[in-house]
Amino acid sequence: MGSGPTYVLLSELPALRVPTSFLWAEHDAFMTVAEGRAIAALVRGARFDVIPDAGHLPSWDEPEATAELIERELDIVDAGCGGIELAPADFRNFSASRSGLDSR
Repeated sequence: MGSGPTYVLLSELPALRVPTSFLWAEHDAFMTVAEGRAIAALVRGARFDVIPDAGHLPSWDEPEATAELIERELDIVDAGCGGIELAPADFRNFSASRSGLDSR
């Protein structure tokens, strides 16, 4: 058995037919940005963003940048669904308050 990671679902990624976004930490010690880009390239139409100055836990290292990217992705998905909001405002408010970004 090799010492490298095993990507159990890697072969399934090309079959994904849903909006997919990869948010990658710039300084992730487990997988490089280049590896992340290669994985994201397997998903048709996937978006790939790097969270600067973040390690393996970007929501901890850079919570504001992470929340902004998640919010943007939710807006993109919502806009593509004919006005059907997939992420209700209550969920977004909950997410913001959990990350310490609650602006209320």
